[in-house]
Amino acid sequence: MRGLELESFSISGDDLEKFVSSCPILDELVLKTGRFLLNNPNICAPKLNKLIIHGRFKGLMLKTPCLVKACFDLEDVPVGMNARANLVEALGALPEVEVLGLHQQFLAYLAVGSLPDRLPVTLNKLRMLALDVNLASPEEASVTRLLLLNAPNLHELKLKNSTGDTTLTCVGLWQICSDHLFMSFRVVKLRKFFISAPDQIAFLQFILGSTPLLEKLTIRGKDKDAKEKEAVVEILEQIPKISINLEISFE
Repeated sequence: MRGLELESFSISGDDLEKFVSSCPILDELVLKTGRFLLNNPNICAPKLNKLIIHGRFKGLMLKTPCLVKACFDLEDVPVGMNARANLVEALGALPEVEVLGLHQQFLAYLAVGSLPDRLPVTLNKLRMLALDVNLASPEEASVTRLLLLNAPNLHELKLKNSTGDTTLTCVGLWQICSDHLFMSFRVVKLRKFFISAPDQIAFLQFILGSTPLLEKLTIRGKDKDAKEKEAVVEILEQIPKISINLEISFE
């Protein structure tokens, strides 16, 4: 069996370990809306290329040397993190990572209670990072900064704005990030982005002024009529751009 998907499941960590270990050629594992009972899994899959996890667990050990892409959507993770988790180390070996819900649960995986200046490993292989971020949350802005700070070779950044309320003022991710964190970016994709909000315009100004290698910027907001789109284009034309080979598109 090369692919396995479990949805709405309850299983002990030991049983999941045994089941995955019995599939030596497994290359894709999807765990959706699940719950691990009693103990937490040690996922040992030597051929696994893709891992998607959406569920509740306190600890997770990954022994997946061939893993290329991972997507995490974590629920109900306590701040007192289980010592069996090696998620940060696993991230260090991945070229593509997507995190859905960059909230306190994921922060708990990066630090126990407080956020460090550096991760214990550098994410040297990471080329694409996708984050679901609440722009109004100082904690999530800090986690975003930490990940960017430890991913020196990042080429593509996808940000989905999960704030929901455009009247909220975000902490200002650009205010806590240094310009050099964006120096290697070639592709930036912004989803649910409201360019009419002043703080998000300021974020755009920072991006366009800090990415000399940027080749493509994609903005996806609400469905816009022709007048709204013209207004967006006019705003973007007024923002100075450091990249000379930049294509801007709307979805």
